[in-house]
Formats: sequence, structure tokens, C-alpha cells
Amino acid sequence: MEVPAREAGAAQRHRPGAGVPQGTAVPAREAGTARRARPGAGVPQDPGAGVPQDPGAGVPQDTAVPGQPTRRRVLAGSLATALMAGCSTGPDAPPAPDPLQALWSAALADAALADAAAAAHPDLAPSAGALAADRRAHAESIAAEVQRATPSPSASSTATLAAVVVPTDRAPAAGALADATRAAQAQAAALVTSLPRYRAGLVASVAACCASHLAVLG
Repeated sequence: MEVPAREAGAAQRHRPGAGVPQGTAVPAREAGTARRARPGAGVPQDPGAGVPQDPGAGVPQDTAVPGQPTRRRVLAGSLATALMAGCSTGPDAPPAPDPLQALWSAALADAALADAAAAAHPDLAPSAGALAADRRAHAESIAAEVQRATPSPSASSTATLAAVVVPTDRAPAAGALADATRAAQAQAAALVTSLPRYRAGLVASVAACCASHLAVLG
């Protein structure tokens, strides 16, 4: 039975793709419909897909990575180093005593001995009194230099005197004065060469004065 041409044309219009020549481009609207129907179509792709991942990515900050110290371990090591440095650092050593300190003490001691000898033996008073006056002047000059070089409130209290004992006989008393004066002269002379120019002149004058007194005391 033959289908009328009008009905055949209607059938072709209702058949999908009917009447479209093979190889003819599909309209954009129909192409979009096809893409939406394809599984996975329209899903954004991962921009990092295929890129090698960092071995440490996703590892917590304080989790140990083989071969790498953690931040916590670094901080602990730094703290331990600081504590060890603080424990090993002691107080500063006290400064060395002034080399003139001993001369200062000796001059005060000689002046006290000479005063005591002059009081105990009136016949020694002229020579002992002169020695006492000069040795006291030496002590004042040396003290001024020590305090100038090391200005401290305690500088004047560092030179102390021991108890003075004068022999009751004249000869031993005169011998004690001579021995003390000789020791002071040798002490000052030995120190001269190791001092700066100004101090060397001061100490040399002390040695020369003691030598002059030795000539009188014998």
C-alpha cells in the first residue's frame, strides 16, 4: 500500500535527524544538548591534575618528616643552647689591685711605727719624728694617685694598719725603724721600672727619701 506523499513528509519531519544530510554541522543548540547529556560534561577539571605532589603536603607542622627537623625541635634546641650559655657565664673577675696599694699601706705603717718609737724613746724623737712626717706625706701622695686612677668610695679604706709594737729598749727600737725604712726603699725601687712615667717619678721620690733617712738611722 502506498503512503501518500504528504503523510510521508510528515513522518520524516518527526524522525530525529531526518532530512539532515550526512556531514552537515549540528546547530549549536543541539550540540549543547548533546554535551549536557554526555557523562562528566561541564565538570571543571582539577588544575593540578597530573602535577607531582609535594611529599610534605598535608603533613601537620609539628609532625616529623624523615630527614627534616620539626619547628618544635628547633625551638627546643635553641632554648637549651641559651640556658647552657647562661649557666656557663659567671660573674666578672674583680679588678687587680693597684700596684701602689702596697706602698700606701707600708707608708702608713712606717709612719705609725715612727710615731710610737718617738713617744717610747725620747732620744729617738728627732729622727723618728722626721721619718714619721715624711712617710705620712708619702702615704697621702700615693693615696691620691690610687684614688685618681681608681675612683671608688672604698679606695681609702683598703689600706689598713696592723697593731704597732715598739721594743722597750732603744737599740731594738732604732733597728726596727731602720729595717722598716730599708724595706720601704727596696720596695719602691723595685716598682719604679714597671710604672708609667708619672707614677715612676712619684715612687722614685719615695725611694730616695727613704734612702736619706737610712743614712741617719744607720
